[in-house]
Parts: sequence; structure tokens; C-alpha cells
Amino acid sequence: MIRMARLSLWSRILCKAPKVLTSLCRDMAEVSTGWPEAVKHDLKWLSGPSTYSSTAGRSFEDWSGYIRDNSKYFRGQLKKYSKNRYANNYCPPPAGHSSSEQPATFACCVDGCPFSAPSKQQLAMHSFKVHKVKSVWENYLGDYLFCPIRLKYFHTRERVLNHIRYKSETCRHNLVIRYSDKMWTDAEIAEMDSNEAECHSKSQATGKRRHHVEAPVVQLVGPLQPMLLLGNDSSHHPLGLGHRHF
Repeated sequence: MIRMARLSLWSRILCKAPKVLTSLCRDMAEVSTGWPEAVKHDLKWLSGPSTYSSTAGRSFEDWSGYIRDNSKYFRGQLKKYSKNRYANNYCPPPAGHSSSEQPATFACCVDGCPFSAPSKQQLAMHSFKVHKVKSVWENYLGDYLFCPIRLKYFHTRERVLNHIRYKSETCRHNLVIRYSDKMWTDAEIAEMDSNEAECHSKSQATGKRRHHVEAPVVQLVGPLQPMLLLGNDSSHHPLGLGHRHF
């Protein structure tokens, strides 16, 4: 789909033929990286077992002229080939070009485990099921009911964990910087989870999730400690732009 969309866009550009844009693309095609290089690689992909199988050696300039003069036919053949089973065969990206189509792998961090997964979610599931490894952020936060970076009180551990895991990259980075030497042990975390298990079961029985909000977040009294900012500075909030002022 990505290759088809990219080639369709190149076809439209050649049809409209804006001089500045076409000249820019042709100049960039001389470089081994960038969008035109990806288009060239897509044209090689199209030269597989399709109508264009005999055009593998065609240059970028020749392709551009052909597409400009046969735009409608080219797009039709492109759509036809994209539905072919051969079109889904993985084709490695050109040298020096990073492609989102190349599957990423995440290796297990446990010593001696050869497992790797295509996503962080699958890796986390493997770590929990096989190695009984829970979220590392629990070891940083322990029994805190508030974020030690922003000083926001969330009332429950689960909501603090969700805030750190999913909501605030700034808090995650600063938590690692400040609290790496103050981490709770796995045994302590297991005891905390065991103490909260009954409460979570009751919530689930009533149709509520573990992070169900019973009370709003409260801003605690500061002062906030100096922190590493990942976004743009702001004159109205110490955490930078995009945050509410308290």
C-alpha cells in the first residue's frame, strides 16, 4: 500500500508537472537517500513479475517520461500489480535508506534468552509470561500515589503507573535520572500487588478497570525540583509548553 501510494503520488506530480517540484525530485534522485530514492526502489519492485518485468534496467528519467505520457495506464497497472500475491514479498530497502516496511525486532533483555518480537507489546507479554517480569516503572514508583516529578497526586498506584508509562515522556526520563539508585525490589513490588489484588478483583466484578477514576488529580505543594525538559521551554510552566499552569 505504501509503495502504491508513493508511486501514485509521483505519477500525479509528473502529470501536473510543477517545474520547481519536478526539478527538485530529479536533483534529489541523484542522492542515495530521500523520497526519490524510495520511488526508484518502488519502481524496481514494480519491475517484478508484472507487465513491467522487462523494464528492470530502465533509468529514473526514462521512467519519469513514460509515466508522464502514460499516466492513466501506469496507475491501472500499478493497482493491478499491488493486488498480486508477489507484491507482498518483502524487498529490502536501498543502502542508507531506512524503511518502515523493514520489520523491527525487540530482543529479550533477560540474559540467555534468545527470544525477539516484532513489537514492544509482544516483548512485554513474553517477559511477563515467561520471566515474570512486570513493568519496570513499578520498581521506580513503589508505593507512591503521586508522580514525584510533577508532584501530581493520582490517589492510586495504577493511575500513577499509567501516567508514567503512557502519558509523560518527561516524567519517565527524569524518573530514571533521579531514582535509579532508589528502586524497590521485585519482592516488595509483588507484596504491593498482592495487597491490591482483592481491590482490583472487586473493581473488575463491577465492570470497572484498574485505573478507574474515583477522584480527580490533585496538584501537591512544591517546589518542583529542577528537571530535564524534552520539549520547548515555557515562561508560564516549569514543564514547558503543552502543560497546564498550577
